[in-house]
Amino acid sequence: MENDSDHCNAYNQGLLITFVLFPFRFVDNIDNMQWTIFMVFFTLVGKSLSGQSCPAPANSGCTCVDGPPDSTGRVINCRDAGLTSIPVFTPSDEVFLELTFSNIQPPSVYCDRCNKITVVPDNAFQGIKFKALDLSRNSVTDFKTGAFAGLEDYLEELVIQGSSSAPVPYTAISRLRKLKKLSLSHFSQSIIGRDSTDIQSLMNLETLEFKNMNTEFIQSDAFKDRVPMLKRLVLENLKIRTFPVAGIAELTSLEHLSAVNLQIKEIPYQAFASLHNLQELVLSHNGLTTLRSGCFDGIQDTLRYLGLHINNLDESSVGAIASERWDRLEQLNLGHNNIKVIPNGLFYNMRSLVYLNIDSNWLTKIESEDFQGLDSLQFLDVSYNNLQAIEDGAFLKTPKLQELDIRGENTNTPGNKATFLLTERSVQGLDHLERLILADTLTDEAALWGALKRLTDLQVLKLGGTGITEIPDFQFENNAQLKYLVVDNNKLTKLTEQQLYGLTDNLVSLNIGNNQISELDECALNKFTKLEMLYINNLPLHCDCKLLWLHDWLNELKIKQDIKFYLIRAVCNTPSLLANTNLLSVNRSHLVCDSSYTPKKCNDFTPPPSQTTTPVLPIEPVTRSSLADGIFSFEKISESSSTVRFEWRVTDPDKIVKYVMDYQLLRTFQWQSVEVPRTALSFEKENLRKNSNYLFCLTVVPDGRSAGPGQKQYPTLRGG
Repeated sequence: MENDSDHCNAYNQGLLITFVLFPFRFVDNIDNMQWTIFMVFFTLVGKSLSGQSCPAPANSGCTCVDGPPDSTGRVINCRDAGLTSIPVFTPSDEVFLELTFSNIQPPSVYCDRCNKITVVPDNAFQGIKFKALDLSRNSVTDFKTGAFAGLEDYLEELVIQGSSSAPVPYTAISRLRKLKKLSLSHFSQSIIGRDSTDIQSLMNLETLEFKNMNTEFIQSDAFKDRVPMLKRLVLENLKIRTFPVAGIAELTSLEHLSAVNLQIKEIPYQAFASLHNLQELVLSHNGLTTLRSGCFDGIQDTLRYLGLHINNLDESSVGAIASERWDRLEQLNLGHNNIKVIPNGLFYNMRSLVYLNIDSNWLTKIESEDFQGLDSLQFLDVSYNNLQAIEDGAFLKTPKLQELDIRGENTNTPGNKATFLLTERSVQGLDHLERLILADTLTDEAALWGALKRLTDLQVLKLGGTGITEIPDFQFENNAQLKYLVVDNNKLTKLTEQQLYGLTDNLVSLNIGNNQISELDECALNKFTKLEMLYINNLPLHCDCKLLWLHDWLNELKIKQDIKFYLIRAVCNTPSLLANTNLLSVNRSHLVCDSSYTPKKCNDFTPPPSQTTTPVLPIEPVTRSSLADGIFSFEKISESSSTVRFEWRVTDPDKIVKYVMDYQLLRTFQWQSVEVPRTALSFEKENLRKNSNYLFCLTVVPDGRSAGPGQKQYPTLRGG
């Protein structure tokens, strides 16, 4: 991971180009794991300022370009200039924003034009001034003591990369008293200690990064009474095997901590106890298997982001998350772990959580109480699990959910042909859902269409690769907000005006590619008032007079040089004379129909009467089916500051053998068990700890003579 920022600047040939990175996902063909990669968009935002001299030598390959739009000043761009040494610059009084010698490719990749600077001599930048220096993606073996002479009052950001065997040039760096960011990569430093890490003069340092180094240990006094302004610490791809609790304890001003791709397997008790200002914590790519109880003590009041993705955590090792009070946590990433079930009460204390990623695990079912506590959740990603169903009412706990990603279910295991069941009851509570992603999840089609009828606020619906065979007539009559509809890679054979009824005035993009549709109905597709994009690639089109409208439309797009012309691929499959011919290349006179063909009339149907969706019946308080169903039901749960009381109703007491109430104080992981008499209709627990949370689980054991052995559990999470 060479750069983990969301925006980075590249300067090339006198032009300033902004790289904007948007994450999206794909499935790795080797191990079927879901990874995050980035799509790059380029935007020209500036040109060289005319009339101003550039201190870079004329034949050096360096240029001077404008800085970003929100800045004042210029950048000396020496990226990919083929340099092997620092050029001699012409003295200038101008203070530049940045001098960059970075490369597009890392040193490990052969590149003709890449810089290969290995030595930074004394007074290397004599006569010029700049605020940031980027020497990443070089392999510098030697920084002379006076390498940065003259920059003491100017340099605020330094990014340098060594040769893996070269030591960190702390003597040269220590003179840069204005430095705010220091990023060190590929240097040799086995121990970050007080004597080996000379940063005591960097009193203004706010960001410190150690990446791709052989560091194994951070001493407890390494940062003691140093870097008092440090807000961001990045430890990435180091050799650290034990989490450096003592090593980071003195960094009480930290707001961001990344400990990524280390060799740690466990986060110990009170690992962050002194970091009372921490807002972002990233612990991904570590192979973590254990989170000790209380490991997050001290940061519950401040943390906003917690990243635990790409580890080896399972349901037995995430209890430390449930045991905390999370007052401000907004984003939690548990993706790419080994979680098979969501433990009871896992999210109960996360009332402020907005984003939850639990993708690429091994979940098979979402149960009705799994999301208890997620009152503020807006974005939920449970993609690439082995989900087969979502229990009724699970989303009643997430009333603000706007985006639900359930793509790629049952694709973790090769050959898995299980279907996913989404019903009307299981989408209860999704009244404000705007984006539903079901792509590549083989779905029970009959249940799906009924469930979608209830999601009237949808703006984006992605059903590609779900196995659907036909869209019911008037399916979208209540989807007045739907703008993006994707149904590609399915088994659709037709697309009619009735099927798309209700979308005429709002649909912006429609993707029907890779289906079995041979005829594109003009009445269905030619009346959209806002349609900007139509994807029809890989359809077995029968090219006759019924496609004249499409032929003419594509010609119009070609004349206008509309971008849609270059994206829409309409290729004839039949008749044989036109097979594999681009529709636009077909002579209009060849698009003919049989003499018996009668043109279709549009709007030749009766729309259904306007109606609203029928409310779904209330959900019964049942968690798992058993012999106790129909015999037992809760009547009332009441609580005071230190007492909780459960009351229930039994229709046939003779069929109950006993009750067992198990309970625990969260964070202790110690269960207490009480056997309740079979004749009892209530249970009361007194002397609970005030302002604490307890998990209660009542097990009802029915008489096996009724219909065989069985029992039922009723888990509840209550505040004491």
